[in-house]
Amino acid sequence: MYNIIKAQTYQTVRQNRTYYIILGGVGFMFLQLLFMAADGGVTEMSGSYFAFSAGGALPIFPCFVCLLMTVGICGGDLGDRTMNYEILSGSKRTEVFFGRVVLSVFWSFLGYLLMLSLPAAAVGLISGWGKLMTVRGFMSRLFLQLIPLFRYICIIAALTFLTLDTMAPTVIGFVIVLAEAAGSMVISEFSADSTLLSCLLTVYQGICFYDISNVGIEYIGGEDVMVVKEMLDKSTVLISSAASLGVSAAVLMAGCLIFKDKDLK
Repeated sequence: MYNIIKAQTYQTVRQNRTYYIILGGVGFMFLQLLFMAADGGVTEMSGSYFAFSAGGALPIFPCFVCLLMTVGICGGDLGDRTMNYEILSGSKRTEVFFGRVVLSVFWSFLGYLLMLSLPAAAVGLISGWGKLMTVRGFMSRLFLQLIPLFRYICIIAALTFLTLDTMAPTVIGFVIVLAEAAGSMVISEFSADSTLLSCLLTVYQGICFYDISNVGIEYIGGEDVMVVKEMLDKSTVLISSAASLGVSAAVLMAGCLIFKDKDLK
C-alpha cells in the first residue's frame, strides 16, 4: 500500500485541482469575513468573533471540500485506467482501495483545517483574538469536526469505488449534505435526543460538536462581555464519536468487499 500512497501523493500534489479545492474553501471563508466586516451591525471584528460566526458555515461547506477532494483522489484517474495497471502490477485491491482512502482523509482534513484556521489566524493577528470564544474552545471545536467529516469521507470514498465514476458520487454527496442540513433543522425542532441524531446524521453531529448556542455575559477586565460557554456533554461526544467511527469502519469494509469483486472498466 505504501507504493500506492506514494504514487497517488505525487499525482495529487501535481494536480491543480487539489489547490483549487483548498483555495476555494479558504476563499469562501475569507469572503464570509469580508461580508462580516461590511456588516454595520458588527461592532468588534476579532478572531474569536470570526470563530463564532464560522459556526454558521459548519459543517456544510467543509463537507463540500471533502467531497470534491475525495472524489478527485478516489476516482480522478479512472479515465486512464491507473487502477487496472496497479492491480496488474501486483497490488492487491485492498491496497488500491485503502491507499486512496488514506490520502482522501489526509487532503480533506488539510483543506478543512486551512479553510477555518487561516482566516481566524489572519483576523486574530490584525485585530486581536477577543473574548467571545477562547482559542482552546475554537481549536477543540475545530478538531471535533474531524469525526463527522471522517464518516462523510468514508461514505463518499465507498460510493466512488462502488460506482467507478466521479459524477454520481459527487451528485449523491451534495444531495446527502443538503438533505441532512434540512433534516437536521426540522428534526431538531421535535426531538430532544441530540445523541441519537448525531449518531445518524453527519451534518447534525457537526452542528452539535461546534455548539455556540450557549452565549452568556461575563465580567472580564472591568467590563461585561459576551462569551460562548461550554455546554457539550462529554458522554454525548464519546457515544456519538464511537457510533460515527463504527459506521465509518462498516462503510469502508463494505466498500472494500464490493470493490474486490467489481469488474473495472
